[in-house]
Amino acid sequence: MKKMLLVILIALVSKAALATIYDIKCLNQKGKFSDCKVTIDSSQLVIEYKSKKEKEFNVKIPKGNIKVLSAGEYSRRRVAEAVIFSPWLLFSKKTRDHIGIEYVDENSSSKATMFEIHKKYGMGLKTELRALSGKAIEEK
Repeated sequence: MKKMLLVILIALVSKAALATIYDIKCLNQKGKFSDCKVTIDSSQLVIEYKSKKEKEFNVKIPKGNIKVLSAGEYSRRRVAEAVIFSPWLLFSKKTRDHIGIEYVDENSSSKATMFEIHKKYGMGLKTELRALSGKAIEEK
């Protein structure tokens, strides 16, 4: 009995360990970034918006439907924070990675989406997307 329970527990844990979840910002239909959850497993990429208004834009992209991956960097000076807190913040930048994905949906139409992620997590997301799709990332 204990062995059977152990086998079931290992099967459940190993299945859950294959997916990676990122809480990041995704480009919505209005052209603004909003909070979303991106899940990457061995067969697909799942984008789920956290806002109830944007739930209809949730999408599952099979790995074979990803056509192009592109990435770039965004940075800006921290002017507002420097005015409020300290002028030393003018010497620091807020950097983020932008990652774009062009894919084909279930209706065979070409679509695209974009993610905004903190710089320190961007390399992990890019590596996972590269492994999922088998495509090289075009750095801009």
